[in-house]
Amino acid sequence: MAKIESWLLERLEQDPQAGVNLIVRTRGQPQDHLPFFSQKGIEVRHQIQLLKALAIHGPAGKCLSLLEEDWVLAIEEDRPVKALFA
Repeated sequence: MAKIESWLLERLEQDPQAGVNLIVRTRGQPQDHLPFFSQKGIEVRHQIQLLKALAIHGPAGKCLSLLEEDWVLAIEEDRPVKALFA
């Protein structure tokens, strides 16, 4: 299974300077990887413990470098969540 969907990879590669919001699913505890993000200049917006993931914001080109990390399991677009109540 790929770490990122092809349409998202293409979008990130098209404009490396564009700011993007992503969800990064991690191996191990998400907080263990916080120093990595600050070193790369990527903002961690939220920690999602239930999913073992981090919501991040940063330049697309810098975020693409996450694909090289062994502890990154998947990268997804961070989109608004809508709940329907009956």
